Amino acid sequence: MTVAPGTDGEGLTDRSNFRMMRLAAYLQRIPNAIPAARPWSRGLPARSVFEMATVNGAKAFRRDEIGQLHPGYRADLLLPERETDGMLYLWPGHDPYAMALSEGGTDHIDMVVSRGRVSLDGGRIVTVDEARE
Repeated sequence: MTVAPGTDGEGLTDRSNFRMMRLAAYLQRIPNAIPAARPWSRGLPARSVFEMATVNGAKAFRRDEIGQLHPGYRADLLLPERETDGMLYLWPGHDPYAMALSEGGTDHIDMVVSRGRVSLDGGRIVTVDEARE
């Protein structure tokens, strides 16, 4: 079974994929929060949550050419700032998936590359003249 997070409408005020992934991880932990006969479970690993949102999202839409970074795939890539508010995403010894899931947000994105074209660089849209718009 393929599990991919998503929404069912535009009525949501916050459509941040980072918050959606964070919520999926947090909600999965709730049934395990009360100690029972089994030991404490930390829930889904952060990498699994990212896989649900990317690889499984592509599978849910039956799109074989997206969802992963592989030769021949359509690559949409978000690059976070190396340091935001003193939080180093790529600090050695830390899980970058867990750090991005717990601390990441759209305001931390420095560059976006879609289909080989840079559309956001240095946090600024480069495909549209913002001064004219």
